[in-house]
Amino acid sequence: MVPWLVFGAAAGLFSGWIEQHYLGAKGQDFELPFLARRLVAGRAIWFYLGKLVWPFDLNFIYPRWTSDAAVWWQWLFPLGVLALVAALWFLRQWTRAPLAAWLFFVGSLFPVLGFVNLYGAFYKFVWDHWQYLPGLGLIAPAAVGLVQARNWAAIRMRGAGPALMALLGGILGALTWNHCRMFRDDQTLFRATLARNPGAWMAHFNLGDILLRIPRREPEAIA
Repeated sequence: MVPWLVFGAAAGLFSGWIEQHYLGAKGQDFELPFLARRLVAGRAIWFYLGKLVWPFDLNFIYPRWTSDAAVWWQWLFPLGVLALVAALWFLRQWTRAPLAAWLFFVGSLFPVLGFVNLYGAFYKFVWDHWQYLPGLGLIAPAAVGLVQARNWAAIRMRGAGPALMALLGGILGALTWNHCRMFRDDQTLFRATLARNPGAWMAHFNLGDILLRIPRREPEAIA
């Protein structure tokens, strides 16, 4: 694992350098206080976990929340992460699998948790595609858990396993199909984004630019 960790760290540092020097992820808009970055990270972890478990209301641009160390409830997010790690560490004397899965998930998310300046954070702190690979760390043990649950079930209940898995696959497939419609074209994407996040200024700007290029749509573009 050590060579992969070294290669991964090198690639991450290089990507961070590209973000700052070529994509413009630096300056006042990206300056966050030390404690604010910890608050962003804690909240982002729970956000990604929530979307992984409950993949509804997905959006291209989510609201960019404000991190304020003086607001006490915002500390519940990072403290909750530490509490969960402590619980999984205690659980390791029986099984290390949950701890390994969680560390894979959080460790893979680390580069996009706010500790490194990324240009995407200019619009929002979280993006769905930032957790595609980290999500595998929790999806794999969840799949194993489903298989184990079937094996532990009564014999007369095991026959329902394939049907339940087909149902789950069908639900997730339908959600995926419905979500993909949002990306049919740029105008559809930004209208759907604004329907779920009316304050997304980037979507307003891009939609206005698209409408401005369509004959007789200038008044709508200006609005």
